[in-house]
Amino acid sequence: YTCSSVDKPHSAFETYVVKSSKQHGVCWIKGIGKDISDNGYGTQTKSKAEEIAPLITASYGVSHELTTFLLPNALWDDSDEFLMSLVKKERIHMYKWDGVSKDGVASIALAVQATGSSTGYLALEYYGTDHDECDDAVKSAEGSAF
Repeated sequence: YTCSSVDKPHSAFETYVVKSSKQHGVCWIKGIGKDISDNGYGTQTKSKAEEIAPLITASYGVSHELTTFLLPNALWDDSDEFLMSLVKKERIHMYKWDGVSKDGVASIALAVQATGSSTGYLALEYYGTDHDECDDAVKSAEGSAF
């Protein structure tokens, strides 16, 4: 489901998507960030992620891990091609919080994404404690729709 509003909106995000099942309620929430005008290095987009990550850490009391790497054989491998390497799915730049146990949340991920060589955005995902079971229930319900 796409939500037009949420309880605690943040100015960096413009759209929220929710996955739920009848048995489990809400099990996944994704905030999709606003476009960030940037250079090919992703400077502004990475800075926005660096600004938000400590806020999540403070709110949930769990430290994060930054995972950033370029996939082997990536074509977009120059430092000024950071955003394009994200577009082409050749790079990962993501903060992850595991072991969260607050408000039904088990883990959180904040990813730096891009839509082009000069536009980045953030994607923030919250995974509920019963996300896997909920995911299975949603798939099962969709399978019986035909």
